[in-house]
Parts: sequence; structure tokens; C-alpha cells
Amino acid sequence: MSVFELAIDARPSEVGRVRRAIRAALVRYGLDPAHADTVQLLASELVMNAVLHGEAPVVVRLSVDGGATTIEVVDAGDLLPVLADDDGVTTRGLRVVNTLCTDWGVVSHPGDGKTVWCTLRHDQRTEPAAGVAEGSAGHRRRAADGRPS
Repeated sequence: MSVFELAIDARPSEVGRVRRAIRAALVRYGLDPAHADTVQLLASELVMNAVLHGEAPVVVRLSVDGGATTIEVVDAGDLLPVLADDDGVTTRGLRVVNTLCTDWGVVSHPGDGKTVWCTLRHDQRTEPAAGVAEGSAGHRRRAADGRPS
């Protein structure tokens, strides 16, 4: 498994730095440019969500394992993201994530923030996500192995 981690300031200007760092990591891991483009977009949306609605510190983790790439964005805020039906600007990011990734969710760390994650299979072809965040439960676990993501 290849893992990349980057701590960032909770500022919108950090999104570009995350995109560049993720692109460089994916090239090092030998993944194709189309996959890297989608992963960069997904990471951008999750990071901007953490910057706008979460709390510092913010940490971005990228894991490449087997046939999938997982992006995790950890922040200290307790406000959980919700996939809303309205057309508000602040809900567009999660709809993009839901549309482009294989699966996504939230792991709540009571009193210590949350992790918002998404996974993209390496053979993924822009299909709707298999799952959505569990708003009321405040966490989601991978069904296959029970690990929090």
C-alpha cells in the first residue's frame, strides 16, 4: 500500500497545493492521468468542504491499495457533511463526490472531529457512488472489512 499524507492550513488557498501534491503522488505510484484528474477533483471537493465547514487542523491522506485509491480528509470540526437535495453552492461538492467516486462516507471521532473519505476504483468510469454519508449515525464503515475509512 502506498500512503501520502499532508497537513494543511484551513484556508481555501491550500486546495491548489493539495491538488499538486496529489498529482505528484499519483504519478509516482504509476496511475494513469485520467484517474489522477478524478482523484484531484475529489480531493479538492473534500478539502474545500473541510476548509469551509470544518475546523483546523486539516489533514489529507491518500492511500493507493490494490485496485483503488482512497482519499481521507480529517478535520477537528464536529459538523458532519450531508448530501443535500438543494442547489446551494455549499452542497455541490458532495454531489460531485457522490457522482464520481465508488463509495464515500464519514467517520465521526466524538470530541475530536471527523474523517470524510471517498474511494475510487482504478477501473472506475464515472458512475454514481454506491453509498452516501450516514447523516444521523454520524459515521460509515466499509462493508467489506468493517474498518472505519
